[in-house]
This record gives sequence, C-alpha cells and structure tokens, in this order.
Amino acid sequence: MRNGPNTDQILDLPLLSDVITYREKGDNGKPGWSGPFKLISREGHNCVVDTLNRLITLRSISVKPYYTDKAIPSAESTDKAEDIIVVKMPEPSETVRKPI
Repeated sequence: MRNGPNTDQILDLPLLSDVITYREKGDNGKPGWSGPFKLISREGHNCVVDTLNRLITLRSISVKPYYTDKAIPSAESTDKAEDIIVVKMPEPSETVRKPI
C-alpha cells in the first residue's frame, strides 16, 4: 500500500448509504465536513452525492461514511466466540540444567 488516504471504506459502501462530504466552501462559507447526504452512484473513484439541492460529483477522498449510533461497530459485537483463538502455552519446566 502506498501513502495517502484509505478510500476502501467509501468504495465498499452500498448505494444510497449516508455519507458526509468535505467542501472547500461549506454551508457557512468555511471549509469542512457536512452532511449526511445520500451516495447515488460510484464510477471508479468518482462519487455522485445527492446534496439538498443538486447532484454533485466528488472524488472518493472527499467523501466519508456517515455513522449513526447503530452503525458504529462496537467491541462487543466484533468479539465473537468463533473469532477468538486461545493458544495454550506450555508450562515452564522446573528442571535445572547442569553445566557442561
């Protein structure tokens, strides 16, 4: 992998997912993230997003998933019993080595 932003999470999102977008001139005239908006389509690294008044095309580095409380993966939900591997370490031996 090369240096740069990781866009895999946006490229793996299903269409009509909620996303936030980074704009140089946001709603208040200042740069920043705004949303949530709907992801309409994706072609390569170009994402079409339905903003409140029009469709805009943005590169995938300017789009991030919008997580709600239900959508944030918790540690409890990811730690399933079949995902945990327990390795038993051998007990240390109590034998004393004699010098040669």
